[in-house]
Amino acid sequence: MPFVRENPTDVFTELDETKPIIQQVPPQADIVHPPQILTVWDDATLANIGVYRYTPVTPVGGLTPSSVSYQRISGVVTQILSYNLTVDTLKAYSAAVRFSKETGNITLMGSTVYTDRESQSLIMGAYVSSTRDPNFIAKWKTPSGFVTLDAAAIDAIASAVSTHVEACFAKEADVSAAIDAGTITTLAQIDSEYDF
Repeated sequence: MPFVRENPTDVFTELDETKPIIQQVPPQADIVHPPQILTVWDDATLANIGVYRYTPVTPVGGLTPSSVSYQRISGVVTQILSYNLTVDTLKAYSAAVRFSKETGNITLMGSTVYTDRESQSLIMGAYVSSTRDPNFIAKWKTPSGFVTLDAAAIDAIASAVSTHVEACFAKEADVSAAIDAGTITTLAQIDSEYDF
């Protein structure tokens, strides 16, 4: 887990974990601590010399942060990532959110239907087979075990998945138009658009 150093109050800088930590104790001489204290000392002891662990934040939607800062939030030093939100980055984020929604599965008649790209292809393949043979039966593996699907069930599943996927792409098109129009300008606005 990485560390930051606070000096002065509420100003944090990334700590090089390979270099000694110098503790200033005016008017006495500085105390030089070996970097190994980072793995040996507990959080309270490290805090006494202005050193804090933090959990790295994963960039959202594959975006590259334009800056990294640290803040104390509810007593915990937290990494804050900022983004330069251009039209292109907003659209890239929207595409990532759409993909996550599209491949995030649906519930149909109380059962989970996988909607990742491979499952979409398998479902459409079964659908094509069932349209050619109305007596087609498929043994389908679900999270709770195998089920038998007849042509009508396969049609219902394929229709639901197709409707879901199309709704996701339609939403991305709407969000893209709103980004171009300047009515969507934040990541939070994009997130709320995909809350369906």
